[in-house]
Formats: sequence, structure tokens, C-alpha cells
Amino acid sequence: MRFSSLVSSLLLLSSLALASSEPPATAVVDDTALEKSNQSTADEADEADEANEEMIVLGQLQVARTRQMVVTKLQRMGYAEVKRKNGRSILRHRAAYKPTVILDDDGWVSLKRSPLKIDPPGKKSNKLRYLWCLPPFTITPACIKPGGQLISRRKLSGHKERVVKQITPYLREWKGAVITHSMDARLSKEIPDLLDEIWEQGQAGDGPFLESHAQRRAAIFDFWANRSCVKEGGLAREVARDFIVEIIQNSATPASRSELRKTNKLQRCPDARPLPLSSDH
Repeated sequence: MRFSSLVSSLLLLSSLALASSEPPATAVVDDTALEKSNQSTADEADEADEANEEMIVLGQLQVARTRQMVVTKLQRMGYAEVKRKNGRSILRHRAAYKPTVILDDDGWVSLKRSPLKIDPPGKKSNKLRYLWCLPPFTITPACIKPGGQLISRRKLSGHKERVVKQITPYLREWKGAVITHSMDARLSKEIPDLLDEIWEQGQAGDGPFLESHAQRRAAIFDFWANRSCVKEGGLAREVARDFIVEIIQNSATPASRSELRKTNKLQRCPDARPLPLSSDH
């Protein structure tokens, strides 16, 4: 069972661990009860998996919703999406001298001078209107509108500032959703999977192969001790701590008290919870 399926069920696992340490009331082993207990634990893990997936999906929906709010605001300002590729949208204003807006799916926004605009006269549905772009008409403004290239840098900066000012409230909400979703995915999926790979396979990604469990413990302890002393680092550190307490210390090769003491001394964040030195955690 992978640790990622246990992140949302730590209280349940703690209760089971404490219950398993109590002496049996009788010498008779109830196989049926044991099977039901194992099935119940598996069901809880499945529910935790579903909860994690649901949380990630909800985060994706929130990112999409807040991003669309930015696009809708720009559309009301006269912008239209002219291209979308590789997670990037390009929006241009109907007035060629106004800046082009580029939206990246990671929450970044950039504004730049609009390029030459090819917009021959006639109805948009009439493809023959592009005949205006053939010689000798290409030397006339009937086809090419250079507005974005002719505006001065000072005036362009003024237009950029006005665009940014109008979309800033929507950008804040969008970036907040992107950050929250990324952090949720990292805490509920990426970090647990990373720790699982180190502990079970002795390797994570392109890292070196760790043959012994002592080496694997050291790598996971190093991960716990070297998270940053900010909110995000603290959350990641707690996931690593839970893995150490619930998985490593309940395995056939737990860390010794001296290992745990040494690791606790490496922790530099004052608000970090130390690793417990006994099984009573």
C-alpha cells in the first residue's frame, strides 16, 4: 500500500498502531475478524485515494474558473483570444496600438507591443478580401495596420499600466488558485510518491540507487530536515514526518533512537515538531 493513500487517514492508522500494541484478551485468533479489519483498512485507504483525487480535481476547476475570470475581463475591455497553444493564450485588442496580453497557465501574465496587424477591408467571412494584401495594394494601409509598431514607448507604457490596473483583482484570485492547487497536489501526491519510491525502491527519479534501508532512511531524514522554514516548507515537513512515524518506524527496519536524535539536531526550523524517540507517538 502506497503512503499517498494514507495521508488522509493518519488518525486511523495511529489508532490501529496503538491497538496492536495491547495484549490479546484470549489466545484465540479470530481469522474472520482479522480479515474484516484488513478489508476495512483497505477501504479507508481507497477512500483516502478518492479524497485526494477529488481535492486535485476541485483545485483544477478553481484554477480554470479564476483564469476564465481574467479572460472575461479582458474581453469586456475589447480583447479577443487569437491563439492558444502549449498552455499559453494570446489576446489582442481590436485597437492595434494597444498591448498584446499573454496568459500562461501557470499564472504568469505579460504584456508586449502588438505586431503588425493584417486586416484587409470587407466582411470577415469573405476570404477574397485578402486580395488586398497582394501587390500593388500591400503598399497601402488597406491591408496592413501598423498601429502597434508606431505608438511611442511612453504611450504604450500608459496603456499597459491601465490594463494591469483593471485586471489585477482577477489576477490575484487566479494566482492564488494556481498556488493552492500546486501545493495541494504536491502535499497529497508528489511528496508521498517520492517518499514511497525512496523507501520501497531505493531510488527516486534520476537519483542514485540506495541499496540499504539505512541509506533510504538517511535520504528521507535529510528531506525532512531540509525543508524551508516557511508555511509551505512546514506542510511538506509534516508529510515527511508522518511518513517517518507511520511507515518507517512501523516497518521491519525502523530507525534507532540515536538516528532520530541525530536527525532532530539537524532540524533548523524553530517551529518544527521533532521526530518522536519512542513508538508512543
